[in-house]
Amino acid sequence: SEIGNIDDPEVQDQLSPILDYAEIAKIVREGGYILPETPQPPPLTIIPGDRKVTITWSDVNVHTPDAYYYFLQEHPELDPEGKYREYDFEGYRLYRSFVGPSDSHSELIWESSLSDGNIAFSYIDRREDDIPHYRLNNGMKVWYALVPYDRNWDPGEKKWFSLPDPSSGKVWNRPGAQLYTVIPRSEASNFKPAELSAVTYIPPIGEALSVTTYELSGDGTGMITETPKFLEPIIDIEFEAVNSERITEDESGYLVVTDMGPHGGIAGSRTVEYQDASGNLIDPNPQKIMVQGRGSTWNKSPIFSGGMSDEGIAYQLTCTFQQNTVRQHHAQLDLGGYTGAEVGFVTPRCWGPVKEGLIYEAGRSNSALTRTGEFVITWKDAGGGNLTCEVYDKTRGVSLPFSKYIDDQNWGFIPPGVTYPDMLEDWGVVWGSPDNVKVPKEERSLALVETLPADNTEEFNLYLNGEAWNFSNITSMPSPGTVMTVIVAYGTWNDDKTVFTQIPDAIYLGDKWKIDIKAMSLDPEDADLSKIRVVPNPYMASSFLDLSPNSRRIEFVNLPDKCTIRIYSLGGHLVNVLNHIGSNRHGWGNYKDWDRLDAFGQPREFTGYDNHGGTEPWNLRNRFGQTVASGLYFFHVTDSRGKTYTGKFYIIN
Repeated sequence: SEIGNIDDPEVQDQLSPILDYAEIAKIVREGGYILPETPQPPPLTIIPGDRKVTITWSDVNVHTPDAYYYFLQEHPELDPEGKYREYDFEGYRLYRSFVGPSDSHSELIWESSLSDGNIAFSYIDRREDDIPHYRLNNGMKVWYALVPYDRNWDPGEKKWFSLPDPSSGKVWNRPGAQLYTVIPRSEASNFKPAELSAVTYIPPIGEALSVTTYELSGDGTGMITETPKFLEPIIDIEFEAVNSERITEDESGYLVVTDMGPHGGIAGSRTVEYQDASGNLIDPNPQKIMVQGRGSTWNKSPIFSGGMSDEGIAYQLTCTFQQNTVRQHHAQLDLGGYTGAEVGFVTPRCWGPVKEGLIYEAGRSNSALTRTGEFVITWKDAGGGNLTCEVYDKTRGVSLPFSKYIDDQNWGFIPPGVTYPDMLEDWGVVWGSPDNVKVPKEERSLALVETLPADNTEEFNLYLNGEAWNFSNITSMPSPGTVMTVIVAYGTWNDDKTVFTQIPDAIYLGDKWKIDIKAMSLDPEDADLSKIRVVPNPYMASSFLDLSPNSRRIEFVNLPDKCTIRIYSLGGHLVNVLNHIGSNRHGWGNYKDWDRLDAFGQPREFTGYDNHGGTEPWNLRNRFGQTVASGLYFFHVTDSRGKTYTGKFYIIN
């Protein structure tokens, strides 16, 4: 129908969205057409290996902001909720192709993301992982494309979005301006990659036993009768030499637990950093992991990178911090003869505290702040009609200080009128939710106190080692000199409760592990000439190594990094001479290509980290470029030491 009046309210309602879009378009135009940015693929360092290919890259995407964020800061009306993220990088997708740099023939082989907690800056593509095809054979060409992607908030649509679209075009194998082919190959027989040589636990205080269990005596009633031991936390470290050629000297690093935080009512979080001996970050990306308190086996395996540079990483550590929580959390209190109150363990709950007895055993525990130990509490006269305590950690041989903050590995009194859950919430606990953020100390409203009146009759809680003991129906306070003992341990009882099998705690603030790494080597004395083989043998008309019907090929494999190969006919005539170097000649090693000169007569020069190859191809042609005849041939290898090896192979044309 015809529009009777443009100013009609119904017409204006229909035009309103169009006017909004027009206003947005005007702002975008005036702002220089700044739009949400797609993360740019970082340059790849690719190192072919024996039936594998290693790909690594820098962490530049993690630290690159989205310029659209700053545009929105200047135009807050476009993002009234302020939810657009400044650093919106989310993860990586890695694609592979065996038919050239082709998007249509690519396959997604690996993905990692910050949300999944498995972000990494390298990937090793192995033949055994290519199930069920097992296509990554030595001599096969392969191409890779790394696609970083982001995750951000669309203030217009009010939903999350990600760039780029997985179906969009990809950038293949680009270490720089060139496009290079990747061909897996055998390693040089004298190549020894960098390796993990030792992992040493360094306790923050005291001495730790390097055992996974320890048997403590019990009295048969559920009370442990000896001091629990300080056991090393369990950690499994998998070392992966991503780029051994960058690890030319032995080196060490340190995994350090640098912070603790909340994670719901009974679990906790830890911040783990990978540092050098001076405390500087080796991996600029600290990892936050969770320690669980419920009855389940829970492992967390953050990945730390070493030697991060514009060319990627040198190695990575996959660290599994094991906390087997299928066990009892045991806590007990010996009152030392005190009878002036009803005393019991406090279990924090979202609806409030639950008071237990003098022995508490359950599959639930406040793993956030609690650790094994025997704590001797001596009540003292603080003067002025007040009482205080001195606390000694008998397990570690140190005194436990007072602090008004519950996360200072300390003791203190929770003031009358304040509950233990109140203190946890003030610290940052969000019940039943992972959205826990530790509240800075200066912003907290509740605090522990160091003294209580000697004539106090109000209910209070003694906070110690991340847990609380409630004193209620008080008729008298403990007298100075009263000695109480708290024992906390994790583990399980035997049937008659005479033996408690203790297990290690979860990782805790100050825990440190020294990581010793042995450098790679290419020592000529390590060469093993007996490993040299010809592939395929026999060569029968063609093989998967052929580049074309007119470009046939066999390969000498498991060579030392430098050697000379002489090929002879059955009659003893010299057919050809091959000079093998370990450097990759396809763009991934240190190589000068004298067959391709520039306008000034200089060779094309490549640099890279594949200089330890043990494969040398031969095109089945003699020194004069003629195809060799069928028959039996001999090869004679001389390495840089002057040592030799002789073998034979067959060619059937």
